[in-house]
Amino acid sequence: MRPIIYPETEELIRNKKQQKFQVRVEEERQSSNRRRGKRKKDTPEEKKAKADARKRRRIEQVSSSSGPVCKSCGQPGHTTSASRLCPNHEYTIKERLGVVFPTSYQLYTVSITLKSFIR
Repeated sequence: MRPIIYPETEELIRNKKQQKFQVRVEEERQSSNRRRGKRKKDTPEEKKAKADARKRRRIEQVSSSSGPVCKSCGQPGHTTSASRLCPNHEYTIKERLGVVFPTSYQLYTVSITLKSFIR
């Protein structure tokens, strides 16, 4: 056995170890009282309550949403901003041209040589 140099410190360490041990023993007692991993069968009343709750959830889910809800704007009727129904929809260049110029429009490109462009 080693010589005790600081008796107060030794006593403090001993008390701390004892407290940790008591806490661990208490936790083991509490965990052993619980049935770990074992399931029990539901009583008929519990089964009925669970079924009623399930039905209520389904009814609320169906009645609350009249279709898909957009993640971008939160409005019903479409799911993403890729849909043209969404106010946050980003139009492609072709779609923008269709909005600005109705269906009767023509695009022209002029072909010129590099020399004439540089002049």
